Amino acid sequence: MADLIGAGSDGDVDPTAFELQYEERQIELAAGVAVTIRESNFHAQNANCVWPGTAVLADWLAAHPDAWLGRRLCELGAATGVLAVFLHRLVRHAPWLAQLTEAQRAVAAAPLDLTTSDYADDEIAGAIAHNCALNGVRPPPPHWPHTWGTPLPVDLPRFEVIYANDILIYVSQYPNLVATIVALLRHGGPDTVMYLSCQRRITTERDFLALLEAAGARYTVVGRKIYRIQYRPDDPPASATPGSRPDPAAA
Repeated sequence: MADLIGAGSDGDVDPTAFELQYEERQIELAAGVAVTIRESNFHAQNANCVWPGTAVLADWLAAHPDAWLGRRLCELGAATGVLAVFLHRLVRHAPWLAQLTEAQRAVAAAPLDLTTSDYADDEIAGAIAHNCALNGVRPPPPHWPHTWGTPLPVDLPRFEVIYANDILIYVSQYPNLVATIVALLRHGGPDTVMYLSCQRRITTERDFLALLEAAGARYTVVGRKIYRIQYRPDDPPASATPGSRPDPAAA
């Protein structure tokens, strides 16, 4: 994983320092929803654990149902599948449902249309399926194994909302990640949106955002270091219009 992470991150890992171990723990994320997740202490291509910043995106999603409810969703860099499990449980969580409008509750009653995605690896896919089963999410959601930067399959669904949490630690993969994000946004259509949460302590966030804008995507900050991203090549980038968008370092 160290080769993927590169410099500028707090996540460097020496794989020889660990004996592979698994542990299940219960995590309360947001809106009173708790999930049980099996984590491992190492995977060559994947964190395979739940980082504290996950709760930030979970809380934002719970507070903004209009951003994703009733849409075709894709979780990019799903890792343990914790947020997919969370959303499946959230839409059946009575206290949260009680806060919605009648129209929103009607939408929430339909099956959640969500696809998980991560590096093409049987262990990752198996971990997501395992964690779904631990939480009563059966069958598990469809899983799309994908290596960032490779072409999208021609039969890939057109996702309306893509979300991801703390995937910017993979510094060496920024060009490939940007390629995949832009491809997904363009494949989904002009209204497709991505919500990207970056809660880890890294020094390369601006580098990623610059690559993203150079590829035609535009971002706004909608929460605590949560970015709303769309493909809008004709809009001016943040760097060309100082002060028009929040400073990511201050979010």
